[in-house]
Amino acid sequence: MSLSLPPLSSLLPAIHSLQTHLLTTPAHPAYLPLSWLDVLGALRLSLVVSQLTRGKGGALGWRREAVLVLVMVWGGETLLALLTARPPTWFLDPLPPLLFLFLHTLFRLLPTRLLPPLHLTEPLLAPLDALTRSLALTTLPFDPALSSPLPSRMTVASPAPVLFAAVLYAYGGPFIANTLSLGSPAWAFATPPEIAHPWGWAALDIWLAPLLTPLYGALTHASPAFTALLELPASFSGYDLKTFAGSKAWRPADARALIVLLLIALFELRALAPSLFGLFNARPAKRVGVPVSRGGQQLRPRPSPRAKPSPKIKSQ
Repeated sequence: MSLSLPPLSSLLPAIHSLQTHLLTTPAHPAYLPLSWLDVLGALRLSLVVSQLTRGKGGALGWRREAVLVLVMVWGGETLLALLTARPPTWFLDPLPPLLFLFLHTLFRLLPTRLLPPLHLTEPLLAPLDALTRSLALTTLPFDPALSSPLPSRMTVASPAPVLFAAVLYAYGGPFIANTLSLGSPAWAFATPPEIAHPWGWAALDIWLAPLLTPLYGALTHASPAFTALLELPASFSGYDLKTFAGSKAWRPADARALIVLLLIALFELRALAPSLFGLFNARPAKRVGVPVSRGGQQLRPRPSPRAKPSPKIKSQ
């Protein structure tokens, strides 16, 4: 029996409709004026923060977790705002950060024993992660009012501002959090996993913008520089992406829905492939402080002098 999958012509409108509904429907018009996608994204981030910090000897405390949540969500945008000489959105409207902190405060009331393990939530919540991340890779960096004060003619002529904005929107916050070890009780400078291991699954988050943002720009014909990317695969494999994309520009909604599908596939692979197939597994960590036997005599190595490592934060 063969499994028949629905074609893209039916999948893309369904994804676009779901994302639009979640973006335009407030959780409550008076008491919680955030879209459902923002609320679900905030709860998802609180879940990740709780899973990574409570398993390391207890929670960090509300103040440290609040800093971690704010940096994860608005850190990349703040960096981009500083580089482009414009105020960040949280400076103009502080209500969303306050509501994010309110939701995280409510989530902290959940007992630790009720938190699901990380290896279960990653594959189950990959579609939600894809819906939220797709906006940072498509809509936000292509809006000159949000990503760059440069004139539109300069942005169209060079894709560099768009790509740089996409990297910061999608991964700027987690990069800052990992660099400053904000998930650890003792803040310190550290090497983010994407820099330490740039070719494994840990580096997926930082590679999403260079790979998927140009695809979105090429499909929507955002600029000639992006459209020319459709011809690159033909020079290597003989297959022209224009056969798939067509000669006309895609609607931004359809192109973003395709990015959501690709993100779901990548996030599911990152969550499932290492455990199911052993792909891209790192070398087993050395066991420290475990008794060993040599010549009938039991020996215990000295404990590692290193400080307690901080949990590495992934963007959601």
